Amino acid sequence: MSTNTRISDILTGWYSRRAGRYIALAIFVALTWAVAAHALPSGLPFGIVLLGILLGSLNALTAIGLVLVYRAARIVNFAQADIGGLAAAVAVILVAGERLPYFAALPLGLATALATGFLIDATVIRRFFRAPRLILTVATIGVAQILGAGEVGLPSLFTHLAPLSTFTTPFSLQFTVGPVVFNGNAVVAFVVVPLVMIGLWWFLTRTHSGIAIRAAADSEERAVLLGIPARKLSRAVWMVAAGLSGVGAMLSAPILGPNLGAVAGPTALLAPLAAAVIAGMESMPIAGLAAIGLGVFQQAVLWSYPQSSTVDVALFGFILLAVVLRKRSMGRSTRDQLFSNLFADRSRAVPRVLRKLPEVRLAAVAGLVAVAAVVALVPIGMSAPHLTLLTSLVIYAIVAISLTVLAGWAGQISLGQFAFVGIGAAVTGALLVHAHADLFVALLAATGA
Repeated sequence: MSTNTRISDILTGWYSRRAGRYIALAIFVALTWAVAAHALPSGLPFGIVLLGILLGSLNALTAIGLVLVYRAARIVNFAQADIGGLAAAVAVILVAGERLPYFAALPLGLATALATGFLIDATVIRRFFRAPRLILTVATIGVAQILGAGEVGLPSLFTHLAPLSTFTTPFSLQFTVGPVVFNGNAVVAFVVVPLVMIGLWWFLTRTHSGIAIRAAADSEERAVLLGIPARKLSRAVWMVAAGLSGVGAMLSAPILGPNLGAVAGPTALLAPLAAAVIAGMESMPIAGLAAIGLGVFQQAVLWSYPQSSTVDVALFGFILLAVVLRKRSMGRSTRDQLFSNLFADRSRAVPRVLRKLPEVRLAAVAGLVAVAAVVALVPIGMSAPHLTLLTSLVIYAIVAISLTVLAGWAGQISLGQFAFVGIGAAVTGALLVHAHADLFVALLAATGA
């Protein structure tokens, strides 16, 4: 058998397997749609599915950016959505405030996203390139706060803008699919998103930089041995990921309505992050498909149960099920890789001999007495506003200690830690107001809850 014949057979088998997967996926989607159309109280019209595909495809850009950064740096970039939010805010200001044409403002918004990715890599990622991944992950949360401040502060430079200004595409076409009315904003998104996906595929598979990024993501050590500049590629990764989020946010702005002066925040990151987790933070195509599936799921639930709380609970259940199934299919080596290099080395304990020295014991007792004196005496001479501020600081310190216990002792990161604070506050307030319970009894009940 000749070499050309063997290559032809290999390619034929690969394409047939790929075609079989797509056919199986199409059959699964059709069956799911049929079941949902009969099971949901309001059915599942095609227009709702199309709207879910539209919004899901925009979230897919952010999800792919999350996966791209994770594969390159092994961190979850919690600033991913806010990068796009800042780019969208700039685009809205240029159109609504400076009266720039739509097609002139969008490239400038995209340039803002690319510049943001460049600056994040230059100022944050470079500094913590070899730091434990937990530290770098927390650093992205700080970056998200800074970008959120920019999203809120930029509109204040233009006092003539309404607090919730937005912009729209120059296309006036409009059509109805089922109960949903689509306009030019949706058409632009339907056209641009596939083009961006094709461009990303071309960049990662047909350019030297893209192939090098994939090689460094698979094995940084091996890539370095082959002469690939992994650190230099980090900047390209962050700029590409930032550009994806910027495009998604700018296309979402006219579809979702007024958003100037609002922070993207965790809410905008929830669905893309869920899609990235479903994809194991590894596969960009699966992350994109998962984001589209989540978008359809959200719109289907919202169509029959038009309450945001119902959608949130249903989305939580869907994500939990997907993560459990994904965990079962994940090998131990993959899990070890996810958590490798996550934490810093533990600090050494004070030697026992040193702890028994009289001067060390005396210093410890004196320190405790000094802290007790400060706690007992300082609040007496403080005004009510300062006392309230001090109380808030102590409460946040308790929350910080709980996070330290989880991260340092259990090796886990809790992003919903403040939800426990909310549960305790709700139980305490309910017992004090409605049951007129003693404060300490309410605190015990809140702790148990």
